[in-house]
Amino acid sequence: MLRSPIRFARGLGGCLWGRGFRPAAGLLPGVLGITRKLDHDRAKRRADKTHMFRHPGRTRSILVKVATHEEIESVLQSGISARRAGRLSEALHRLNEAVALCGRGHEIDRACVLRELGELARARHDLSAARAHYEEAAALLKGSNHRLMFAHTIRHLGDVHVERGQWPEAEQCLVEALDIYRNDPSPGILDLANAVRAFAVLKTETGQREEARALWTEAQKLYASEGIAAGVEECRRRTAQLA
Repeated sequence: MLRSPIRFARGLGGCLWGRGFRPAAGLLPGVLGITRKLDHDRAKRRADKTHMFRHPGRTRSILVKVATHEEIESVLQSGISARRAGRLSEALHRLNEAVALCGRGHEIDRACVLRELGELARARHDLSAARAHYEEAAALLKGSNHRLMFAHTIRHLGDVHVERGQWPEAEQCLVEALDIYRNDPSPGILDLANAVRAFAVLKTETGQREEARALWTEAQKLYASEGIAAGVEECRRRTAQLA
């Protein structure tokens, strides 16, 4: 492999002159041109795969590899699998690893990881952490085109508020989520059913019986259309309790 242009040219000149020869007039400029091009091409190939930045207090540049969406998604899915299998410590490690991979330009990936961290925090009965994760994810998604993802996130945030007995905050989240779902042409029936159910829980807990009954009835029909027997049974039971 060729050395840097100046060092290579000096070495070549020393070799020729040391043997009593002088290089042709056009030799060194040609060598410099060729080797500079090689160095430029080599640097460009590195730049295509990395970002270059300067660490504060250091004079040399550091090359840092940027994770791809596929790499982040792979780590995220391993964290989800660990959570669903009950391996909560492993899930936390993998999800934190996924967050660390989310650099500039990966805001949506970061939001997805934060939502899973919220789910994990709920599984660990840490509602304060769950709220913080969902709120950060919602902030990343609010101004994006991912409206259904945003609705799903604030519905979960509403669930956390309900569990904490924070009724005004819960209602604000659930009303906004339902508004998005009801005005989307393809909201996902199960997601809509879960949002309606969450609002029914809130109305039940706050003593608004008539509204609660109407919501449980609506949720029951939605779950029935999706063949979710457990959801249908819960809605039927909760409606009867309000009679």
